[in-house]
Amino acid sequence: AASLVWTVWRCGRVLHAKLRSGTASVSAGASRRPLPCPLLLMCVSAAVTFAAFWFLLPFQQPRFAWGPMVLVILCGAAILRLLRGLAVVVLLLTVVIFVVFFAHEGPALPSGVGWAWLALLVLAVVWATKSRPQFFVVTMPAWLPALFFTVVMVATVGGKDVRAATMARPNWRMLGAAWAWVDHNLHGARIAYVGNNVPYFLCGQRLENHVFYVPARRPADGCYHDFAMLPQTRAIGPPDMSGPACDRYVMDPQEWLENLMALRVDYVFVSALLPGLLPSYRHDAEGFTIEREWLDVLCQASPKARPIAQLQVFAPGSVRLYKLDLSVPMPPGLHLRRVVQDETDALARLRQDRTPPGQPIRDYPLARRVIDEEGLRPLIDLPTRR
Repeated sequence: AASLVWTVWRCGRVLHAKLRSGTASVSAGASRRPLPCPLLLMCVSAAVTFAAFWFLLPFQQPRFAWGPMVLVILCGAAILRLLRGLAVVVLLLTVVIFVVFFAHEGPALPSGVGWAWLALLVLAVVWATKSRPQFFVVTMPAWLPALFFTVVMVATVGGKDVRAATMARPNWRMLGAAWAWVDHNLHGARIAYVGNNVPYFLCGQRLENHVFYVPARRPADGCYHDFAMLPQTRAIGPPDMSGPACDRYVMDPQEWLENLMALRVDYVFVSALLPGLLPSYRHDAEGFTIEREWLDVLCQASPKARPIAQLQVFAPGSVRLYKLDLSVPMPPGLHLRRVVQDETDALARLRQDRTPPGQPIRDYPLARRVIDEEGLRPLIDLPTRR
């Protein structure tokens, strides 16, 4: 946000002399001053940035809106310099934005966030009342990062335990007990995870653990685009969901074990899929992916041998932590099922099978509720899919 404001200010200074005379008056009543070009450009850029964030980017979540929201506050202060009567309206809009974007965060909202918003509001009022705000704007790239750094450090040292508060929140309670156990018992461990997209807490309180997502195909350290560009992936066709699980279209348990061994993984953290992932990932009746089935088989052993995996289940049963010993040879007779998909996601399967409304979708038994609640529909008709 600071860099964008700085760029707009510098460009505005160049164009200011030529455009100032042609700029329309904003206030037709008390004030006849034209809107300065830098403020005009800054307000337009804030609106465009926010619109692009919300309507164009494929993944919108409130925590990613900090940049556009800071721009909105600063531009609101700029408008207040010309339309002082709008001060109450701008402040009310700021409160509404705060409630809409952050009120649902509940007790896990860091204490520093509230102080940061208060500081921005105070600075906005100062800017709106000062007669010469140029120095305030020009020095923004220096003081704004320093302000947020100070707030974060003070909140971290003197604030409440944000990790514990997050783990206790209702929407993370299914993972909270397992996260807390990892915090207190695993130090310097190498952990693979599957079933959720929140691996941060597995790193431990001091970030001492190494955390991986391990695909069941080569390469072990492949990135998303590596799997998305494979010929086998393209042959299935375009997905119906915005986050297709391209690396999971073909899953070989033997390659998965070799990848785990190559990365020297000590534990595998398997959770039931988060609701938003259910339409994109194949799962069983409890919401677990195929890795849970493989690891449960690996927990079996002959009477005189150690198992390859040892299981620990956390309440309420949605997290299973497997401790691995990959030096143990594979017991004879164990069968690990290979997965080869002919569909991209639950919507493609629904279309292929013509599943009636209200019926569970094959290979995606828990996805129906999410699809119905969010009103998801297949993007491509069955006859045109190749």
